[in-house]
Amino acid sequence: MKSKEQIIREKTLTYGHEVTPGRKAFVRNANIEIAKLQQKFGMEELEITTDQLHWHKEDQSFSQEASTLNIGPGNLYRTIKVTNSNTGKTEIFNLVKTIMQDEEDIGGWKYESSNLSLGLTLTIWND
Repeated sequence: MKSKEQIIREKTLTYGHEVTPGRKAFVRNANIEIAKLQQKFGMEELEITTDQLHWHKEDQSFSQEASTLNIGPGNLYRTIKVTNSNTGKTEIFNLVKTIMQDEEDIGGWKYESSNLSLGLTLTIWND
């Protein structure tokens, strides 16, 4: 039987962030996790435009379903390059965590802008 710590460790795929304050024991090393995922899935970067995303002004975030972006089952990207369709400017979003829907199913993936001062996030929902 698995301990509570083992279950939390398996289900919490957080890259470089604390799950809860003071609980760093449950945080996996970002570089090791990313390397494992890249080795398994081989996905480095996805390039998309803002026209392909939903914009949520209230919390400065983008979102979209994986199928709409033609992200196949099991594919995971370390970074997503988003180009603004109006201005041509680009922003790089880095994978920060996997969102668990329940104990077994992945609900999506959360990315943060590499320019932290912008405070932008991107969520890709696993549909």
